[in-house]
Amino acid sequence: MSEILSRSAMSSSKTDSPICFLIVDDEADVRELFLQIFAEPIDRGSYVFTFASDGIAALQVLENNPDVAVMLLDIRMPGLDGFGVLERLRDKPEAPIVVLMTAYGDMANIRASMNRGAFDFLTKPLDLQDLQATIDRAASHAFAEKERRRKFAKLQDMEKDLEMAAVIQKRILPISIPRPSGASINVVYRPLLGVGGDFYDFHLLDEKRFGVLLADVTGHGLAAALDSSTIKIAFRNERQEMASPGVLMNNINNFLCELHEFRYVTAVFLFVDLEKRIVRAATAGHPPFLLLRNGVARSVENQGLILAVMKSESYKAIEIPLEPGDRLLLFTDGLYDMVGINGYNRLVRTVEEIASLRGAAFVDALVARQESREQGSPDDVSLVVIEIE
Repeated sequence: MSEILSRSAMSSSKTDSPICFLIVDDEADVRELFLQIFAEPIDRGSYVFTFASDGIAALQVLENNPDVAVMLLDIRMPGLDGFGVLERLRDKPEAPIVVLMTAYGDMANIRASMNRGAFDFLTKPLDLQDLQATIDRAASHAFAEKERRRKFAKLQDMEKDLEMAAVIQKRILPISIPRPSGASINVVYRPLLGVGGDFYDFHLLDEKRFGVLLADVTGHGLAAALDSSTIKIAFRNERQEMASPGVLMNNINNFLCELHEFRYVTAVFLFVDLEKRIVRAATAGHPPFLLLRNGVARSVENQGLILAVMKSESYKAIEIPLEPGDRLLLFTDGLYDMVGINGYNRLVRTVEEIASLRGAAFVDALVARQESREQGSPDDVSLVVIEIE
Protein backbone atom coordinates (compact mmCIF):
# COMPACT_ATOMS: atom_id res chain seq x y z
CA MET A 1 0.00 0.00 0.00
CA SER A 2 1.28 3.49 -0.82
CA GLU A 3 0.10 7.05 -0.30
CA ILE A 4 1.17 10.30 -1.95
CA LEU A 5 1.56 13.36 0.26
CA SER A 6 1.79 16.80 -1.34
CA ARG A 7 0.42 20.19 -0.40
CA SER A 8 1.89 21.90 -3.46
CA ALA A 9 -1.58 22.64 -4.85
CA MET A 10 -2.29 24.79 -1.76
CA SER A 11 0.73 27.01 -2.37
CA SER A 12 1.01 30.04 -4.64
CA SER A 13 4.79 29.71 -4.86
CA LYS A 14 5.04 26.22 -6.30
CA THR A 15 8.34 25.36 -7.99
CA ASP A 16 8.41 23.94 -11.49
CA SER A 17 10.38 20.81 -10.63
CA PRO A 18 9.84 19.46 -7.10
CA ILE A 19 12.01 16.70 -5.65
CA CYS A 20 9.94 13.52 -5.23
CA PHE A 21 10.65 11.37 -2.15
CA LEU A 22 9.51 7.84 -1.40
CA ILE A 23 9.47 6.93 2.32
CA VAL A 24 9.46 3.16 2.88
CA ASP A 25 8.68 2.30 6.50
CA ASP A 26 6.13 0.10 8.27
CA GLU A 27 5.79 2.42 11.29
CA ALA A 28 2.48 4.29 11.26
CA ASP A 29 3.74 7.55 12.79
CA VAL A 30 6.41 8.16 10.08
CA ARG A 31 3.89 9.82 7.76
CA GLU A 32 2.87 12.39 10.39
CA LEU A 33 6.49 13.06 11.30
CA PHE A 34 7.39 14.01 7.72
CA LEU A 35 4.18 16.04 7.38
CA GLN A 36 5.16 18.19 10.36
CA ILE A 37 8.90 18.51 9.77
CA PHE A 38 8.70 19.32 6.03
CA ALA A 39 5.43 21.26 5.96
CA GLU A 40 7.13 24.39 4.56
CA PRO A 41 8.91 22.83 1.53
CA ILE A 42 5.77 20.74 0.84
CA ASP A 43 3.59 23.88 0.84
CA ARG A 44 6.21 25.66 -1.30
CA GLY A 45 6.05 22.84 -3.83
CA SER A 46 9.73 21.99 -3.39
CA TYR A 47 9.19 18.51 -1.97
CA VAL A 48 6.60 15.83 -2.77
CA PHE A 49 6.39 12.75 -0.54
CA THR A 50 5.06 9.29 -1.36
CA PHE A 51 4.77 6.59 1.31
CA ALA A 52 4.97 2.81 1.18
CA SER A 53 4.73 0.36 4.09
CA ASP A 54 6.98 -2.41 2.70
CA GLY A 55 9.44 -3.27 -0.05
CA ILE A 56 6.88 -4.74 -2.47
CA ALA A 57 4.72 -1.61 -2.27
CA ALA A 58 7.83 0.55 -2.74
CA LEU A 59 8.77 -1.20 -5.98
CA GLN A 60 5.22 -0.73 -7.25
CA VAL A 61 5.44 2.98 -6.50
CA LEU A 62 8.72 3.23 -8.42
CA GLU A 63 7.17 1.36 -11.33
CA ASN A 64 4.27 3.82 -11.51
CA ASN A 65 6.19 6.96 -10.60
CA PRO A 66 9.55 7.33 -12.39
CA ASP A 67 9.91 10.85 -10.94
CA VAL A 68 10.90 9.50 -7.51
CA ALA A 69 14.39 10.86 -6.96
CA VAL A 70 15.11 9.97 -3.31
CA MET A 71 14.02 6.92 -1.33
CA LEU A 72 14.28 6.71 2.46
CA LEU A 73 14.40 2.98 3.10
CA ASP A 74 13.97 1.12 6.37
CA ILE A 75 16.22 -1.96 6.39
CA ARG A 76 14.05 -4.14 8.65
CA MET A 77 10.54 -4.61 7.22
CA PRO A 78 8.15 -7.57 6.81
CA GLY A 79 8.01 -9.20 3.39
CA LEU A 80 10.68 -7.71 1.16
CA ASP A 81 13.16 -5.89 3.40
CA GLY A 82 15.57 -3.04 2.57
CA PHE A 83 18.28 -5.43 1.36
CA GLY A 84 15.83 -6.97 -1.10
CA VAL A 85 14.80 -3.55 -2.41
CA LEU A 86 18.43 -2.53 -2.90
CA GLU A 87 19.10 -5.72 -4.85
CA ARG A 88 16.13 -5.01 -7.14
CA LEU A 89 17.30 -1.44 -7.70
CA ARG A 90 20.60 -2.68 -9.10
CA ASP A 91 18.80 -3.53 -12.34
CA LYS A 92 17.14 -0.10 -12.60
CA PRO A 93 19.08 2.19 -14.98
CA GLU A 94 17.83 5.38 -13.28
CA ALA A 95 17.33 4.22 -9.69
CA PRO A 96 16.56 6.84 -7.02
CA ILE A 97 19.08 7.89 -4.39
CA VAL A 98 18.68 5.67 -1.34
CA VAL A 99 18.97 6.86 2.28
CA LEU A 100 18.85 4.01 4.82
CA MET A 101 16.90 4.12 8.09
CA THR A 102 17.89 1.62 10.76
CA ALA A 103 18.77 1.18 14.43
CA TYR A 104 21.97 2.77 15.70
CA GLY A 105 23.56 -0.54 16.62
CA ASP A 106 23.02 -2.05 13.16
CA MET A 107 26.30 -0.76 11.66
CA ALA A 108 27.13 -4.07 9.95
CA ASN A 109 23.90 -3.86 7.96
CA ILE A 110 24.51 -0.18 7.22
CA ARG A 111 27.94 -0.98 5.78
CA ALA A 112 26.49 -3.84 3.72
CA SER A 113 23.75 -1.55 2.38
CA MET A 114 26.21 1.24 1.55
CA ASN A 115 28.23 -1.31 -0.41
CA ARG A 116 25.06 -2.06 -2.37
CA GLY A 117 24.81 1.57 -3.49
CA ALA A 118 23.04 3.47 -0.69
CA PHE A 119 23.78 7.22 -0.60
CA ASP A 120 23.50 7.93 3.14
CA PHE A 121 21.89 6.62 6.33
CA LEU A 122 19.80 7.77 9.28
CA THR A 123 19.64 6.05 12.67
CA LYS A 124 16.47 5.43 14.64
CA PRO A 125 15.04 7.00 16.64
CA LEU A 126 15.31 9.78 14.04
CA ASP A 127 17.09 12.93 15.16
CA LEU A 128 15.09 15.83 13.68
CA GLN A 129 18.12 18.00 12.96
CA ASP A 130 19.97 15.11 11.32
CA LEU A 131 16.82 14.20 9.38
CA GLN A 132 16.46 17.70 7.93
CA ALA A 133 20.13 17.95 7.02
CA THR A 134 20.13 14.50 5.40
CA ILE A 135 16.93 15.17 3.43
CA ASP A 136 18.26 18.52 2.16
CA ARG A 137 21.59 16.96 1.23
CA ALA A 138 19.87 14.11 -0.61
CA ALA A 139 17.57 16.58 -2.37
CA SER A 140 20.54 18.64 -3.52
CA HIS A 141 22.26 15.52 -4.83
CA ALA A 142 19.05 14.39 -6.53
CA PHE A 143 18.64 17.76 -8.21
CA ALA A 144 22.21 17.60 -9.51
CA GLU A 145 21.55 14.08 -10.78
CA LYS A 146 18.35 15.22 -12.55
CA GLU A 147 20.31 18.02 -14.21
CA ARG A 148 23.01 15.59 -15.30
CA ARG A 149 20.42 13.25 -16.81
CA ARG A 150 18.60 16.15 -18.47
CA LYS A 151 21.82 17.41 -20.03
CA PHE A 152 22.78 13.89 -21.09
CA ALA A 153 19.37 13.40 -22.74
CA LYS A 154 19.75 16.78 -24.44
CA LEU A 155 23.17 15.76 -25.73
CA GLN A 156 21.70 12.53 -27.07
CA ASP A 157 18.97 14.51 -28.84
CA MET A 158 21.60 16.85 -30.26
CA GLU A 159 23.63 13.89 -31.50
CA LYS A 160 20.55 12.48 -33.21
CA ASP A 161 19.85 15.89 -34.75
CA LEU A 162 23.44 16.14 -35.96
CA GLU A 163 23.29 12.65 -37.45
CA MET A 164 20.07 13.52 -39.25
CA ALA A 165 21.48 16.87 -40.36
CA ALA A 166 24.61 15.17 -41.70
CA VAL A 167 22.44 12.80 -43.75
CA ILE A 168 20.41 15.72 -45.10
CA GLN A 169 23.51 17.71 -45.92
CA LYS A 170 25.16 14.79 -47.67
CA ARG A 171 22.09 14.45 -49.86
CA ILE A 172 21.85 18.11 -50.84
CA LEU A 173 25.52 18.74 -51.62
CA PRO A 174 26.71 17.89 -55.14
CA ILE A 175 27.72 14.27 -55.58
CA SER A 176 30.64 15.30 -57.80
CA ILE A 177 32.40 18.47 -58.90
CA PRO A 178 31.64 19.43 -62.53
CA ARG A 179 34.43 19.42 -65.11
CA PRO A 180 33.68 22.13 -67.66
CA SER A 181 35.81 22.42 -70.78
CA GLY A 182 38.36 25.18 -70.20
CA ALA A 183 38.27 25.41 -66.40
CA SER A 184 38.93 23.34 -63.29
CA ILE A 185 37.09 23.55 -59.97
CA ASN A 186 38.33 22.69 -56.48
CA VAL A 187 36.19 22.71 -53.34
CA VAL A 188 36.93 22.66 -49.61
CA TYR A 189 33.97 22.05 -47.33
CA ARG A 190 34.59 21.82 -43.58
CA PRO A 191 31.40 22.15 -41.50
CA LEU A 192 31.61 22.84 -37.80
CA LEU A 193 30.83 19.74 -35.68
CA GLY A 194 30.34 17.68 -38.81
CA VAL A 195 27.34 19.68 -40.04
CA GLY A 196 26.77 23.38 -40.58
CA GLY A 197 24.97 26.11 -42.44
CA ASP A 198 27.26 26.43 -45.47
CA PHE A 199 25.95 25.18 -48.79
CA TYR A 200 27.22 25.10 -52.35
CA ASP A 201 25.82 23.85 -55.62
CA PHE A 202 26.63 23.83 -59.32
CA HIS A 203 24.66 23.65 -62.51
CA LEU A 204 26.34 22.87 -65.82
CA LEU A 205 24.40 24.51 -68.64
CA ASP A 206 26.75 22.99 -71.19
CA GLU A 207 30.47 22.20 -71.32
CA LYS A 208 31.36 25.90 -71.61
CA ARG A 209 28.80 27.52 -69.32
CA PHE A 210 28.01 26.82 -65.68
CA GLY A 211 26.73 28.45 -62.52
CA VAL A 212 27.95 28.10 -58.94
CA LEU A 213 26.12 29.15 -55.78
CA LEU A 214 27.76 29.45 -52.35
CA ALA A 215 25.52 30.28 -49.39
CA ASP A 216 25.91 30.62 -45.63
CA VAL A 217 22.82 29.99 -43.50
CA THR A 218 22.93 31.41 -39.97
CA GLY A 219 23.39 28.75 -37.30
CA HIS A 220 24.39 25.10 -37.35
CA GLY A 221 22.82 21.69 -36.89
CA LEU A 222 19.56 20.22 -38.11
CA ALA A 223 17.70 23.52 -38.60
CA ALA A 224 20.50 25.01 -40.71
CA ALA A 225 20.76 21.82 -42.77
CA LEU A 226 17.01 21.86 -43.44
CA ASP A 227 17.17 25.51 -44.51
CA SER A 228 20.10 24.67 -46.79
CA SER A 229 17.94 22.05 -48.48
CA THR A 230 15.31 24.75 -49.08
CA ILE A 231 17.93 26.96 -50.74
CA LYS A 232 18.90 24.06 -52.98
CA ILE A 233 15.27 23.72 -54.07
CA ALA A 234 15.02 27.46 -54.71
CA PHE A 235 18.26 27.42 -56.72
CA ARG A 236 17.22 24.45 -58.81
CA ASN A 237 13.87 26.11 -59.54
CA GLU A 238 15.63 29.20 -60.88
CA ARG A 239 18.28 27.52 -63.05
CA GLN A 240 16.75 28.97 -66.19
CA GLU A 241 17.84 32.43 -64.93
CA MET A 242 21.51 31.47 -64.48
CA ALA A 243 22.72 33.82 -67.23
CA SER A 244 21.09 36.69 -65.29
CA PRO A 245 22.46 36.35 -61.72
CA GLY A 246 20.61 39.42 -60.46
CA VAL A 247 17.25 37.97 -61.52
CA LEU A 248 18.15 34.57 -60.08
CA MET A 249 19.06 36.13 -56.72
CA ASN A 250 15.87 38.24 -56.74
CA ASN A 251 13.72 35.17 -57.28
CA ILE A 252 15.47 33.11 -54.61
CA ASN A 253 15.10 35.98 -52.13
CA ASN A 254 11.37 36.39 -52.85
CA PHE A 255 10.84 32.65 -52.39
CA LEU A 256 12.67 32.60 -49.03
CA CYS A 257 10.86 35.73 -47.78
CA GLU A 258 7.53 33.93 -48.18
CA LEU A 259 8.62 31.21 -45.77
CA HIS A 260 7.76 31.68 -42.09
CA GLU A 261 10.78 32.63 -39.93
CA PHE A 262 13.38 31.45 -42.43
CA ARG A 263 16.95 31.97 -41.26
CA TYR A 264 18.98 34.76 -42.79
CA VAL A 265 21.28 33.72 -45.61
CA THR A 266 24.28 35.30 -47.31
CA ALA A 267 25.03 34.10 -50.82
CA VAL A 268 27.11 34.65 -53.93
CA PHE A 269 26.28 33.35 -57.39
CA LEU A 270 28.58 33.27 -60.42
CA PHE A 271 27.68 32.47 -64.00
CA VAL A 272 30.84 31.56 -65.90
CA ASP A 273 30.81 31.67 -69.71
CA LEU A 274 34.08 30.18 -70.95
CA GLU A 275 33.17 30.70 -74.58
CA LYS A 276 32.71 34.46 -74.16
CA ARG A 277 35.38 34.61 -71.43
CA ILE A 278 33.17 36.46 -68.97
CA VAL A 279 31.80 35.93 -65.47
CA ARG A 280 28.58 37.51 -64.20
CA ALA A 281 28.05 37.74 -60.45
CA ALA A 282 25.45 38.73 -57.86
CA THR A 283 25.90 38.74 -54.10
CA ALA A 284 23.61 39.00 -51.07
CA GLY A 285 25.43 40.15 -47.94
CA HIS A 286 28.24 37.72 -48.70
CA PRO A 287 31.98 38.37 -48.38
CA PRO A 288 33.41 39.84 -51.63
CA PHE A 289 34.90 37.10 -53.80
CA LEU A 290 38.43 37.33 -55.17
CA LEU A 291 39.75 37.47 -58.71
CA LEU A 292 43.37 36.33 -58.70
CA ARG A 293 45.20 37.48 -61.85
CA ASN A 294 48.96 37.55 -62.43
CA GLY A 295 49.66 37.12 -58.73
CA VAL A 296 47.41 40.00 -57.64
CA ALA A 297 44.15 39.33 -55.78
CA ARG A 298 41.34 41.78 -56.50
CA SER A 299 38.37 41.95 -54.14
CA VAL A 300 35.14 42.02 -56.15
CA GLU A 301 32.38 43.68 -54.16
CA ASN A 302 28.77 43.86 -55.34
CA GLN A 303 26.75 43.95 -52.15
CA GLY A 304 23.05 43.22 -52.03
CA LEU A 305 20.90 42.73 -48.94
CA ILE A 306 21.07 39.42 -47.05
CA LEU A 307 18.50 36.93 -48.36
CA ALA A 308 15.19 36.30 -46.57
CA VAL A 309 15.05 39.81 -45.07
CA MET A 310 13.01 41.93 -47.49
CA LYS A 311 10.89 40.84 -50.44
CA SER A 312 11.33 42.56 -53.81
CA GLU A 313 14.87 43.62 -52.95
CA SER A 314 16.75 44.40 -56.16
CA TYR A 315 19.96 42.44 -56.76
CA LYS A 316 22.19 43.67 -59.54
CA ALA A 317 24.73 41.67 -61.50
CA ILE A 318 28.22 42.73 -62.50
CA GLU A 319 30.18 41.37 -65.46
CA ILE A 320 33.95 40.83 -65.49
CA PRO A 321 36.09 39.72 -68.47
CA LEU A 322 38.21 36.61 -67.86
CA GLU A 323 41.75 35.83 -68.99
CA PRO A 324 43.64 32.53 -69.14
CA GLY A 325 45.14 31.70 -65.73
CA ASP A 326 42.53 33.71 -63.78
CA ARG A 327 41.24 32.22 -60.56
CA LEU A 328 37.91 33.02 -58.91
CA LEU A 329 37.75 32.38 -55.17
CA LEU A 330 34.38 32.10 -53.42
CA PHE A 331 34.35 31.50 -49.66
CA THR A 332 32.34 31.90 -46.48
CA ASP A 333 33.50 34.14 -43.65
CA GLY A 334 34.74 31.15 -41.66
CA LEU A 335 37.80 31.02 -43.91
CA TYR A 336 39.10 34.38 -42.72
CA ASP A 337 37.38 34.86 -39.34
CA MET A 338 39.56 32.05 -38.00
CA VAL A 339 42.66 34.27 -38.15
CA GLY A 340 41.14 37.07 -36.05
CA ILE A 341 41.35 40.82 -36.61
CA ASN A 342 41.69 41.99 -40.25
CA GLY A 343 41.12 38.40 -41.29
CA TYR A 344 39.84 39.27 -44.78
CA ASN A 345 42.87 41.43 -45.63
CA ARG A 346 45.23 38.80 -44.26
CA LEU A 347 43.47 36.21 -46.43
CA VAL A 348 44.06 38.37 -49.52
CA ARG A 349 47.76 38.62 -48.69
CA THR A 350 48.00 34.86 -48.19
CA VAL A 351 46.33 34.23 -51.56
CA GLU A 352 48.93 36.42 -53.25
CA GLU A 353 51.80 34.77 -51.38
CA ILE A 354 50.91 31.31 -52.73
CA ALA A 355 49.71 32.44 -56.17
CA SER A 356 52.47 30.43 -57.89
CA LEU A 357 50.75 27.20 -56.82
CA ARG A 358 47.99 25.80 -59.02
CA GLY A 359 44.99 23.51 -58.68
CA ALA A 360 44.57 21.40 -55.56
CA ALA A 361 48.04 22.37 -54.30
CA PHE A 362 46.95 26.02 -54.16
CA VAL A 363 43.70 25.21 -52.34
CA ASP A 364 45.37 22.88 -49.83
CA ALA A 365 48.11 25.40 -49.07
CA LEU A 366 45.59 28.23 -48.57
CA VAL A 367 43.48 26.28 -46.09
CA ALA A 368 46.55 24.94 -44.28
CA ARG A 369 47.95 28.46 -43.82
CA GLN A 370 44.65 29.77 -42.51
CA GLU A 371 44.30 26.87 -40.08
CA SER A 372 47.85 27.33 -38.80
CA ARG A 373 46.92 30.89 -37.75
CA GLU A 374 43.55 29.95 -36.31
CA GLN A 375 42.67 32.11 -33.30
CA GLY A 376 39.08 33.26 -33.80
CA SER A 377 35.79 31.52 -33.04
CA PRO A 378 35.37 28.27 -34.99
CA ASP A 379 32.87 28.32 -37.84
CA ASP A 380 31.98 26.47 -41.01
CA VAL A 381 34.62 26.85 -43.71
CA SER A 382 33.78 26.61 -47.41
CA LEU A 383 35.94 27.51 -50.38
CA VAL A 384 35.32 27.15 -54.11
CA VAL A 385 38.18 27.94 -56.52
CA ILE A 386 37.55 28.17 -60.25
CA GLU A 387 40.71 28.18 -62.37
CA ILE A 388 40.43 29.38 -65.96
CA GLU A 389 42.67 27.53 -68.41
